[in-house]
Formats: sequence, structure tokens, C-alpha cells
Amino acid sequence: MVSIETRHKLSVAKKRNWSDPKYRENQLLAIRSSECREKKRGVMKKRYEDFENRNKTSEGWKRVWANPEMREKIIGSKLEYFSIPENRKKHGDALRNSIKFQTSRKSTEFREKFSGSNNPHWNGGIHVPYGPAFNRDLRMIVRKRDDYLCQNPKCYLPENGKAHDVHHIDLNKKNNNPVNLIVLCRKCHAGASGKDREYWTEYYQDLQDMRGISNGRCTQEEDGPGTIRH
Repeated sequence: MVSIETRHKLSVAKKRNWSDPKYRENQLLAIRSSECREKKRGVMKKRYEDFENRNKTSEGWKRVWANPEMREKIIGSKLEYFSIPENRKKHGDALRNSIKFQTSRKSTEFREKFSGSNNPHWNGGIHVPYGPAFNRDLRMIVRKRDDYLCQNPKCYLPENGKAHDVHHIDLNKKNNNPVNLIVLCRKCHAGASGKDREYWTEYYQDLQDMRGISNGRCTQEEDGPGTIRH
């Protein structure tokens, strides 16, 4: 383990280097290069393909979330950051540029790569509609309960002119019990419905337990318009 003295020396050296405009410019150019992005993407992919590594990261965030002081600190820092208009604009521009980059690749090769069963959201080609109980009033209740924040502990993104999604944790669109519903931003919602569905289902169920919203797994299902069978 690195000693406190060594960590302090490394920190001072880093600050000294980054205070040099030329060094900072060179580093930013290197970070933004396609080669660096591909390398970083490969490292992250390899890290999250390892179940033990992914589980270790998840457990770490659960411990942080279980600490009320840390939770308040994280939420407070996020709200403080997004309370500044310049930061909201910067974040929004970065998100829009990322979306434009993704959608600009609508070539035949791109469509074939992510169509049908190759798409992480593929569910056998069967579309299951939401039940009538999943209405605007219910979604508003859940958003208010979750403080209008994405509940992924790695995100906590506040709403910015557009409401977040309300996600069915067990992926059953007819299970509209509030215990089974959680607020997620568009990006986290897409991830929870992607390839690792089982992992994210268990992850958010455990998160609901820690938040005191549930005691065990929710098994209620919609029995008709606006009714829930217990």
C-alpha cells in the first residue's frame, strides 16, 4: 500500500505538472485521441466483463450508498454542480455531441451490427405494452419519491428540462407496484434493459432494500385497469 507521504508527493507533482499550460494541452490532446479512447474502452470492457470485478465495484457503491452522510454529500455535490447554468450547458452539450456521434454512424454496417438479436435490448422480437396502471400520475409519484434524481449511485443526474424515465426493475411492464419502480436517466435506463438484465435487476432490487423502500422481492402484478393483485 502506498504511504500517505508518497501519495502527497505524487499529488504535488501532478498539480505542478497540470499548472503548466503546455503540459495540460498535450495531455488533453492525448486523452482525446482515438487511440487513447479505444485503449480506455478496452480496459473498461475487460474490467466489467469480469463478474468478480463488477461485483466488487457494485458492493463498494452499495457501502457508500448505505452511509447517510456519504449519500447526502454526493447528492449535495451533484445538485451544487448542476445549479450552475454553465455546468448544465457544458454537460448538455457533451451529451448531445455524444448522441450525434452515435447516430451519425447509421451506415448499413452499423445497422446490421446492432439490429435484431445483435441488439442488447433484443427480447425475442416480442413487444409487451405497458399496463393501464402505468400512467402519468404513477410516474409523477415515483419521480417525486426519488427526488427527481437518477437513482443509479454512479450517476445521480438531476432532471434538466426533461423528466427521467421510470424503470420496471424486474422488467415486467405490468408489475406497477411502486416497490418495483425506480427513476433512472435515459442512459442508465438503457443499460438496465441491455445485456446484463439479470445483474441490474438484482442490483436495483438490493438498492430498493437499502433505501428502505422494500423488504424483500416484490411479486405484485397488475390484475386489471388500475388494480394490483397482492
